[in-house]
Parts: sequence; C-alpha cells; structure tokens
Amino acid sequence: MLDRGKVFYEKLVAARGKVAKVAAHFITDGSTILTHSKSRVVLQAMKEAAASNKIFEVYVTSSSPDNNGKEMCQSLTKLGISCTVILDSAVGYVMEQVDMVMVGAEGVAESGGVINKYTSSTLNNNLKKEHPLVDYTPPHYISLLFTDLGILTPSAVSDELIKLYL
Repeated sequence: MLDRGKVFYEKLVAARGKVAKVAAHFITDGSTILTHSKSRVVLQAMKEAAASNKIFEVYVTSSSPDNNGKEMCQSLTKLGISCTVILDSAVGYVMEQVDMVMVGAEGVAESGGVINKYTSSTLNNNLKKEHPLVDYTPPHYISLLFTDLGILTPSAVSDELIKLYL
C-alpha cells in the first residue's frame, strides 16, 4: 500500500509539471490574468511563463476566509510577476480588464465541470445555512481544461475518462 501511494504521489507531481508547461504556453505577453486563491499548478504555469520572458500581470482573489490569495501574490511577486490582491467580491469589477482566468482544480467532473475552492463560481451564493469549502463550476463557464492528458474541452472529459478505463 505504501509503495502504491508513493507511485501515485510521483505521478501526481509529474502531472502537475505537465499541466503547468501546457498552460504556460497560453499566457501571452501583456496579458492580464485573474486567478482564485492559491494553486500550485497555476503558480508553476506562471513561473514557466515568466521564465520564458513573458511579461503579464495577475489579479489574485484574497480568498476568504483563509486569505490564501495573499500567499499566492507573494509567491508571484518573488518571481517578478506584477500582482494585485483583490477582494473576492471585486471579481466583477476587474473582469473587463482580464484576458484570461486560470484556476486550479480539486477535481474535474465527468461533465467537464470543475470542483474548486469556494467562490470560483458565483452560483453558490446562499451562505445563510452553511459555508462550503468547495464549489462546482459548471462546464459552460469553462473554455479549456489543461490536464496531464493534454488540453481538453469540457465536453471531451467524459470521452477521456472512458478511454482510461477501457
């Protein structure tokens, strides 16, 4: 069991690197990117893009209640990437200035939707009863998914899952 866990972990780390390399190619000079909270893969993609001498700026949501966005912004600043932390509620305000939104994913559903840290989607706004840690962003809000299998559209996810289990 421990050996299998080690192999899985090594594959996971390798997959993050693959995803970051693919995603970095989509970051263009002069672009403005919005990201939510902190994501190791998004950070690595931006690091790769900066290493390729691409100049871009990033808005990072503060990500209440843990404020992981500040940590992400500090990491980006150390890489020489221009970064601004914004309130989660300010996403609509900066959206017109943004060329691309890049967020990490805790998981991808068969539909191509993404499970991510809460507030990546603006649909779960009934917080009177509970404060969820994750939410679901439906596939119609997603253009591309950067995966270790390559770049997929949300509608291609179910096909790729079927291939994995054949």
